Amino acid sequence: MKMYISTILLLVLFPFVCFGQEKKQEAIDSIFTYADSPSEFRLKMLENCENAFIIADQDIAKNKINLLIVGGIAPAVYPSDQTFEEKYQVTYYDYGDLAAKGECMFNYNSKVFDYLTEKYGKTWRKEVRKDVYGLKEWKKRKRK
Repeated sequence: MKMYISTILLLVLFPFVCFGQEKKQEAIDSIFTYADSPSEFRLKMLENCENAFIIADQDIAKNKINLLIVGGIAPAVYPSDQTFEEKYQVTYYDYGDLAAKGECMFNYNSKVFDYLTEKYGKTWRKEVRKDVYGLKEWKKRKRK
């Protein structure tokens, strides 16, 4: 009888002891920050949105720059999108209705906005889509 009870306790308690590991969010962030997966996927996985600046720097270095949009269920594509993308070497990426955190997207896009301003001056601002995430907020912050 003792053997039967100890076997049941072992089977019940064993999974809690073995699989009760805790993952640190910093480790998860660093995995997705430096992984070779697409930046729009890595941004969705971030807990610390400061890492979005690093992801933007990596994309700029690889010349795979995105401008992030939250478009809802039906994404909108305009005829001027392709012209803008070719001229400024960026790609519009529409998350649809399953976007990353707002702060992460803002940090990423603001780094891209700074890069575009440094490389092309203010001319890109007149041609960019007005629904790019954080554009209005970034302009307000730059005026101050």
